Amino acid sequence: MEALDVWELRWIAGQLPSLDAAGLPPSSIDPERSVLYEHDVYMLTGSEEINLKVRHRENSLKLKTLQERTVDGFERWRTEFDASLPAGPERLRDVLDLLGVAGSPQRLGAAVRAGELVEILETGGEPTQLVVVHKARHLFRIGTCSVDEVRFRTQGGRYRSLGVESSSLGDLRLLVHELGVRGSPRNYAQFLADRR
Repeated sequence: MEALDVWELRWIAGQLPSLDAAGLPPSSIDPERSVLYEHDVYMLTGSEEINLKVRHRENSLKLKTLQERTVDGFERWRTEFDASLPAGPERLRDVLDLLGVAGSPQRLGAAVRAGELVEILETGGEPTQLVVVHKARHLFRIGTCSVDEVRFRTQGGRYRSLGVESSSLGDLRLLVHELGVRGSPRNYAQFLADRR
């Protein structure tokens, strides 16, 4: 898979305004809403610039790296890989290095199920490095931007998140202005690391 850069901004809190309350004209929101239920296991590396997770629904391993952050908080993330399992020893050697733990890249790379990969990782790393997150994501399309309203839970509590993304920083800035969301944006890596 070729590396792909996307601009993103996310707010996480106990309460956020819903997209319906944002005051956007209904015609600007793509009526095609879909809901995805996801079970991800985030692997915390100690860096808010790395988003590394095992995705149960897709049975895959995904790595995104933060390439740039603007003064006003917009982040440009690059998907380095989104690999179906088994992901192979080379990829898992990189994961072990990012986590700073010992382990067998061959054994990890041969895992064919997300649950199996997580079980192996649990035996080699710090328990707080792996954070289980259950999500219900409502996806929308507004122009060139994707918007997701997420209700998610971790062992530490239940939260809401509103995220926006686009390959166009200009379009994303315009949408964020129209949404009128206030508060400090935070990416998942930042938020989960603060709660472990």
